[in-house]
Amino acid sequence: NQCRVSQSSQMETLAVHIDEWRENDGNDNDSERTLLETIARHPSTCFTLSIQVDGTCENSDLEIAACILLRVSFPNRYPLNDGTNETSNSIPTFSVEYCLATDREAVCNPDKPLESWANLDEPKLLEALEEEARGLLPDPCVYEVVTTCLMERLFEFMTMSVHASYSK
Repeated sequence: NQCRVSQSSQMETLAVHIDEWRENDGNDNDSERTLLETIARHPSTCFTLSIQVDGTCENSDLEIAACILLRVSFPNRYPLNDGTNETSNSIPTFSVEYCLATDREAVCNPDKPLESWANLDEPKLLEALEEEARGLLPDPCVYEVVTTCLMERLFEFMTMSVHASYSK
């Protein structure tokens, strides 16, 4: 499994602003206020998780490997829960960028397209991820959502495709 932070998150810029704020000796309140406002207005953090899960779909004995790219976007001020605004209880936004399920031992010729052996019910998966995240508020939730909901339950949201049943 891998994680890649989106360039739009501008993490290096945020780190510079936080370092400047930490180095401020407290003598310049205007500078400190400006830095804090800059940090608060920073774009939200987005990243993509690449996750591989082995398992079987319901009504199938075929062992398959699923690869899913899950994009996670944090709302502003996440995971703060100070009750001062409507986003204080917000959860991250999850979206599926890519999903493929296949036999791990399958050989695919270069001139043939790689087809997924299973179809993902994306709306139901995203609903389950959001429900799991809400249940963890106000604590940060991405690790728990990915491990408990996505990795353990992914195949609940997948159905075998017709051509997969004829391939073995």
